[in-house]
Formats: sequence, C-alpha cells, structure tokens
Amino acid sequence: MNDTLYSPAYVRSKTVNEYGHPLSPRNTAFSLASYATAIGLVGGILLLLVTQYSRHMTANGRVIPLAGLNVVASPSDGAVASIKVKDGDRVVAGQVIMTLDIGTYTKSGSVAELTAEKLNIEKSILERRRNIKIDVYNSDKKDLDSQILLNNQRMEEVKRSLRAQRATIIEMSDELNSLRLQRKHGISTNQQVQSQLAQLSETRSSMNSLLSNEIDCLNKRSDLFKKILELPQSLTDDLLQLHNQMVEIDEKIISNEPHHYVEIVSPIDGIASGIDLHTGDEVRSRQNIVTVLPASHTLMAEVFVDDAGAAHIQPNGDVQLELAAFPAQRYGLFKGKVIFVSRSPAEGTGGQTSQTEHDPVGKQSTNEDKVKIRYRVLVRMDTDSVYFAGQTHWIPPGSAVTAHVAIERRPLIQWMLDPMRRVRNATTDFSR
Repeated sequence: MNDTLYSPAYVRSKTVNEYGHPLSPRNTAFSLASYATAIGLVGGILLLLVTQYSRHMTANGRVIPLAGLNVVASPSDGAVASIKVKDGDRVVAGQVIMTLDIGTYTKSGSVAELTAEKLNIEKSILERRRNIKIDVYNSDKKDLDSQILLNNQRMEEVKRSLRAQRATIIEMSDELNSLRLQRKHGISTNQQVQSQLAQLSETRSSMNSLLSNEIDCLNKRSDLFKKILELPQSLTDDLLQLHNQMVEIDEKIISNEPHHYVEIVSPIDGIASGIDLHTGDEVRSRQNIVTVLPASHTLMAEVFVDDAGAAHIQPNGDVQLELAAFPAQRYGLFKGKVIFVSRSPAEGTGGQTSQTEHDPVGKQSTNEDKVKIRYRVLVRMDTDSVYFAGQTHWIPPGSAVTAHVAIERRPLIQWMLDPMRRVRNATTDFSR
C-alpha cells in the first residue's frame, strides 16, 4: 500500500537514510586462509606424487686406476740394500726403484756358501756310496765266481768217485756171481756169498750218497749262476738311484749360487707408491715391496658390498664418495656412477664391511654389520682431481674410499601407502 502512496524516489531516500546502503557480508582474513589451505593441499599432493627418496648402502674400498695397479714383489728372501726413489715419485719403465741384497749371512759365514758346502758334502757321500756299490758288486761277483769254481771242482770229484764206484760195483757183482756159481759146486760157502753181498750193498749205498752230492752241486751251480745274472741289474738300479740323487744335488748347487744383489725395476711408466721399507729392512720371498700406479689419471673406486646390497645395485646408479685423503667436512663429497657389479662373490674380501644407512624417512635396515660374502662394485669417478683454495690436488690412487651407493628410489606416496598395504595383506592372509 505504501508503494502506491509514496513515490519510488521517496521510498529509496528513506531507506538509505535509516539503514544506509546494504553491503554484502565478506570476511577478508577467512578468504586468505582458504586460499592458502587449498594451495597447501594441492602442493602436498604434488609433493607426494613427485618427490622420491633414496635408500643408500655404505661400502668401503680404495681408489684404483682404470688400467689397474702393478704390484712388484720380492723375488726371494733378503734385505733392502738401497732405495732409489721416494713414495710418490714418477718412474719410467725399466727404472731401478730399489736394490735387494739376497745373500744372507750368519756368524758362520754366507748362508749360500754354507749351503753349497753342505750340498757338496752330500754329493761326495753319494759318490762314495756309488763306489762302494761298485766294489761290493765286484767283490760279490768274484765270490760267486770262486763258489762256482769250487762247486765245479767238487762236481768233478763226485763224478770221478761215481765212475770208480760204478766200476767197483760191476767188479763186485761179477765176483758175487762167481761165488754163487762156486757155491753150487761146493767150492765156496754161503758165508762168503753173504759177505760179498753185504759189501756190494754198502758200495751201492755209498754210490747213492755220491749221486745226492752231485744233485746238490748241480742245484748250487744253478743258484750261483742265477745270482750272477741278478747282480748287474741290482747294481744298475742302485747306481741309477744314486745318480738321480746326485743330479738333484747338482741342481740345488746351481740354484744356490749366490746372486748377492737384485735390482727391482718399474714395469711401466707411472708413480711409485706403497714404499714402506727402509735400508736394511728384511723382506720375504713374494712380499709386495712397491706398487707402480699408471700415469693415466682415469680413476675409479673399487668397493665391496654384501649380497643384500649387490642384489639391488644397478649399473649407472648414482654414488657419493668420501675420500680419506680429502675429508668430506672440508672438501665435500665426490660423485660417481656404477659401471660394474660382480655376479659372483669376490675372493679375499673378508676384511671389508658394509652396512645400510638410515633412509630419509626414518627406517633402518637390519643387515648385519659384517657379512662374509662380498661382491665387487666398480664406480667411475667424475673427477680425478680436487680444486680447493686456488690449488689443484690430484687424487692419489690406492687411497681409502667410502661409497654411498643408491640401491632403491621410491615415491613418498608409496612409502605412506605401504603400512595400509601390509595391513590389507595381513587381513587377507588371516581371512584365508
């Protein structure tokens, strides 16, 4: 009704005068917080989706040239006579590094000369034994020849006796037959026949004894001839054995000839390293006395990891290196790339240790501090020198290195969802 009584202009003027202009209810502080929360949520989601964390394994080793090390060992026991270069000096192939005195001396004299004297005495003893063997052979042969001669003489005597006995038996047999004939005519008696028969029997018994002697002589002659035939073979075997022993002694005498000084030379051009000896120090045969590093400065790190780490390390993986020669607190970390991972355990790495570090989100691996099995990993270093305070320092091959090898990279969202996956898997297994 008021609309019809009053004009629109009047109504608007009264409304503005009494209530003022109507304003929309806006809160500026609340609007800014809403925008910030939305941006934070979107950024957090993007961070979870994009950001990744790495789990590293720490392994110890050393820096080596890409071409490898050349280790020179002592050829025999001895002592250092002189050292021509210092540790870190550059050498060329064939250059003398040090001289070894391999002639050892005692209070009694040179060990080589004493050994040679002892070997010569042993050789003279063997020669004396050889001469004795020959003398014994000659003596035995003469003795056997004498025994054969005596045996032959005895056999001749036995044969003569047998011939005489046979003639006597024939005569006695004829006389016995004559006595038996005379007994028939009463000329001889039975007593004479019996007496002749007894004499004949005794003669035949003596003849049998001679026959036995003849057989013994024949057997003895056979044995003697057999011994004579065996003597040369036995002597040959003994002399051959003695000859072999003397040859061995001669070889020992030749190898024992004193070479008092031996020069140790560099096999390649490079840098002499690892010289820990001094003049007069004793060295053992096959003892490593110097390491020659190649002149090339292409370096890599050789480290050893356990089987748990080797299963996850991949070629071209990122590695951060700490060098013992350049502390990380001052020079920082060095970068590298994995170029090789062995698929079989390396030998001689029992002293190395490796362990898995804490990953960024607070989890820690449960690997043991020491594992017997080790796998070899080669890491190519991005640099072979260090520039610090305006000076360039070359990284020395052979120095100790600690490598932090990345073995796993995962998004943060995956880490956050892992507990729920484990709970779900456990619930599924329990329900089954």
